[in-house]
Amino acid sequence: MNLNLTFAAIIFTIGSSFSQIDVFEASRSGNLEDLKTAYNQDNTIFDSLNEHGFSPLILAVYRNKVESIEFILSKDADVNYQSQEGTALHAACYRGDFEVASLLIEKGANVNLLGGQNISCLIYAIQSKNEQLVKLLVDTDADLCPLDNAGRTPLELAISLELTGLTDLLQPPKSME
Repeated sequence: MNLNLTFAAIIFTIGSSFSQIDVFEASRSGNLEDLKTAYNQDNTIFDSLNEHGFSPLILAVYRNKVESIEFILSKDADVNYQSQEGTALHAACYRGDFEVASLLIEKGANVNLLGGQNISCLIYAIQSKNEQLVKLLVDTDADLCPLDNAGRTPLELAISLELTGLTDLLQPPKSME
C-alpha cells in the first residue's frame, strides 16, 4: 500500500510541475487567465524576474497588454522596479504609449528615475515624438534637465527632432533673480 501512495505522490508532483504557469509568457502574450492562475498559485509571482532581469509588469508594458498591466498593478507589483533597461514607465515612454504611461503614473510610477544608459522617461517620450506623453510627464514634474546619451537636454533633443510644439513646454524654469 505504501508503494502505491509513494507512486501517487510522484505522479502528483510531476503533474504539478507541468501545470506551473510561465508568468513571463503570460505577461508577454496578455493571457489574463494564466496571470490570475499564476497569482493564485503564488501571490509573490509578480515580484519575480526572468533570466534577463525583467518583471512581468515590464514585459506586459513592452507588449502593450493593458488588461494584464491593470491586473498586475492591482496586485501591488512594484511599479518602480528597475531592470537594466529601466522601469515599466521607461518602457511605456520608449513605446510612446500615453495610455499605459498614464496608468503607471496614476499607480505611483516615478517620472524622474533614470533607466538604462541613464536615460529619463522624458527623453524616451520626446524620442517617441508623442507630444501628449511629453506634456503628461512635464505636468507630473518630470525633470527638464537630464541629458540624453548624446549630451542633449530634453529641449535640445526636441529642437533636433523638429518638435517645435514642445519648445515652450520644455523650457527650464528661469532662476529667480
